[in-house]
Amino acid sequence: MLLLTLLLTVTGPAERFGVGVSASDAHAAIIAGPDVATPPTGKAPKLKSPPPNQDAPSKPEASQPPAPSLDDLLARLKAAKTEEEAEFVHTLIDAMRLESGSDTIDLLMFRAVAAVTHEDLPLALDLLDTVIAMKPDFAEGWNRRAVVYYQRQDYSRALADLEVVLRLDPHEDSALIGLAGIFDAMGDAKRARLALKQALDIYPLNSEAVKKLHELDLELNGRDL
Repeated sequence: MLLLTLLLTVTGPAERFGVGVSASDAHAAIIAGPDVATPPTGKAPKLKSPPPNQDAPSKPEASQPPAPSLDDLLARLKAAKTEEEAEFVHTLIDAMRLESGSDTIDLLMFRAVAAVTHEDLPLALDLLDTVIAMKPDFAEGWNRRAVVYYQRQDYSRALADLEVVLRLDPHEDSALIGLAGIFDAMGDAKRARLALKQALDIYPLNSEAVKKLHELDLELNGRDL
């Protein structure tokens, strides 16, 4: 299973807009207002239009469309026409599933991912144990711990964690792919194939899963790869 590390880039106001005028200069210009001095010809200055009526109701701002729900994104994933579109939508789904609602949990998850990246599996396991103890209904905590157990070839514990993931989030395709990987490692091609088909029902354009399913079909049909 793919471990996703989210990189957040924070950009300052000047970098976002590329504006060369400072905020203080702009504010001073607004306070000073337009030049109303009498022209040197001695003619009276033209009357300026009165300021807009402050009591007049302002036009309502256009409302932003609501953010898509997980169900919306899953529907888009299933209906995607290209692999690129599907991969983009799946990235959004992964990001949504990583949202724990707790800064503490988010920090522990970040450290756990970093520990796996640096192959410090004992530390990753300790961190994920803490995540699960603090928030047992957070499916991604169980999912990431299953990955660690899988890497340690502790398949029974990995299977147990993936069962919890699918109980909390039945549409977690990465958990189904994880099941397929474990069943395949255990020599159970039939159950691996079934798990892959369930994953592909959620994410049909997952090219790696399609390829693996084809390999399992060949294996079950008794043909050489």
